[in-house]
Amino acid sequence: MIAFAALPYKPFDLDRYFVPKELTLHLTALGAGLLCLARARTITVERVDIFLALYLLLGAIASLFAQNWWLAERAMTVSISGAVCFWCARTVGRERPGYARALLAALALATVVAAGTSLAQTYGLESEYFSINRAPGGSLGNRNFIAHLAAIGLPILTLRTLDARRSGGVAMGGLGLGLLAAVLFLTRSRNAWLALAVGGALVILAVLSTRSLWRDAQLGGRVRLLSVLAIGGVVAALALPNTLEWKSDSPYLDTVRGVVNYREGSGHGRILQYRNSIKLAE
Repeated sequence: MIAFAALPYKPFDLDRYFVPKELTLHLTALGAGLLCLARARTITVERVDIFLALYLLLGAIASLFAQNWWLAERAMTVSISGAVCFWCARTVGRERPGYARALLAALALATVVAAGTSLAQTYGLESEYFSINRAPGGSLGNRNFIAHLAAIGLPILTLRTLDARRSGGVAMGGLGLGLLAAVLFLTRSRNAWLALAVGGALVILAVLSTRSLWRDAQLGGRVRLLSVLAIGGVVAALALPNTLEWKSDSPYLDTVRGVVNYREGSGHGRILQYRNSIKLAE
């Protein structure tokens, strides 16, 4: 639902995506939270729960001193609803292990569906619910947002594909992985590319620490299949003609060259934001 939630009111370019998605998030958190509380016999508090609660407490205190209480309240409620959804998912996964796989599959599917709207816009689909100013953002309205979602959902999809019980699940997961790879390439989001680089380094460490598992022929075959499909997705995105109108003659190469550029453009803007945030904290 969140992947598709959007409004056609173009004067409110970003809020026509944010507001319906936030409302869907709050309703989901409310419903899931009430159901979990109604069926809960005991409440288990672990270290991660304490850290998350402290984060919410600090956010609430900071909101009291905000100059714009409306924006502060709006951001705070997103954090609270996100935490509630996280706690509900952990509760369901802990008490009913079979549902944990279904939850991961749902998250992976939502990521692929949202990325699919980005590809649809890339290859010519026009809709009142797409923003032409930040293409190819699809139903999220911004190419960076869709790239961030793809980068976050990629490990989940990979995990579910590697431990799929049926060959059909492996095939569907592999196609979804190729789709996400194409979207990550086409959106030219430097933050998403950096996230993939950091995530890739963590994956390498995980592989080295679990070397014995990779001797399994089935698992090794799935890894090779996913690698081929991911590369194929990037090659297809590069080769197929699309409707994106980049200003540069070599947009993707330019993005690769400037992925860590902090002296100009949005990279420099991020540095200024970090500096101002430190000053605000002080």
